[in-house]
Amino acid sequence: MSQNYHSNSKTRFVQVCLAFCLAALATFSQISVADDDEPPTRPAIPVVGRPSAHFYQAAGTGVTIKAEATPTELASNEWLTYTLTINKLLNGAQVEKPSLKMLPEFAAFQIDEGASLDPDAEAGRRIFVFRLRPSSDQVKLIPEIAFHYYDPKRIVSAQKPQDKFPRIYSNSVPIHVVPPIAPPSKLPTPLDVPGFAVNLATNDEILAPSSRSFLSLLWLPALLVPPLLAIGWVLMWRTLFPNSARLRKLKRNRAARVALSALAHSRRHSPEDPGAAIAHIMIDYLRERFDLPGTSNTPREIAWHLRSIPLPYARCDQAFDFFQACDTARYSRDATDRAKLATDAERLLVVLEEPA
Repeated sequence: MSQNYHSNSKTRFVQVCLAFCLAALATFSQISVADDDEPPTRPAIPVVGRPSAHFYQAAGTGVTIKAEATPTELASNEWLTYTLTINKLLNGAQVEKPSLKMLPEFAAFQIDEGASLDPDAEAGRRIFVFRLRPSSDQVKLIPEIAFHYYDPKRIVSAQKPQDKFPRIYSNSVPIHVVPPIAPPSKLPTPLDVPGFAVNLATNDEILAPSSRSFLSLLWLPALLVPPLLAIGWVLMWRTLFPNSARLRKLKRNRAARVALSALAHSRRHSPEDPGAAIAHIMIDYLRERFDLPGTSNTPREIAWHLRSIPLPYARCDQAFDFFQACDTARYSRDATDRAKLATDAERLLVVLEEPA
């Protein structure tokens, strides 16, 4: 009986050991399957060793980046589509889009980098789309882009944590840019004129051709008649009702004309007393022209009156000498002196009419 007891105990021990081994094997297999089926898609990116530039929160192993452009032949006033494709990512949805506006290498481009251009993130891949426009036809190349990422499987020393962040570069894309293409000249849009607007009423009952030609000739007289009437009215008014200045001018002109006419008559018809006749003509002229008083008849009185107007002393002295010569000629029998008086009178009249 003791032998049976010992054999049963051994059997139970074996069974317990076998059950323990099976349980351990099942647990190990579950852990291995979990590790294989659920890789760390969102690894925690450490702060230590993280680059200060060209890092966009990307994590993965063996990450690649590729650049493409469409079109590669364009004018300097046209846009192209620039695409960055990043593969083998562990956190594609968390990767930030590089800002080309912050890179000095892209200063020769006008850049549109809105997030609305990008497609949705895929498993292990992220695509970023940009719109670029070259600033001139001297641009020949789209430059490469530096890209850091975090590799959680990379084994590095504790002294160099930055080695966990390897750097890769995109490829550069050659482009061919030509001078801007002039826009086509915009032709005027023809108007859609309805038929009733083209066929206007032009029959003879509305406006006859003869009446049209007559009316077309009336516009010129209509423009000229009013100003001509105004000018004629002003001239007629000034003639009928001259102002004081015009009256003085008319008076001077009339006095000079009368005196010159009388002197010419005395030259043709020699009077009995030429000295008195010529002196009388000039005294009448001075009374009409310079308001010489009737009591001023002697050469000295005439000269004093002309000085009081006033006139230049040289003219007054010339008038004094002339009237004194007239008095001398009245009592002289020299014919030459009497003929010279008419000429001297005309010269005196011209001198007195000159502006002071």
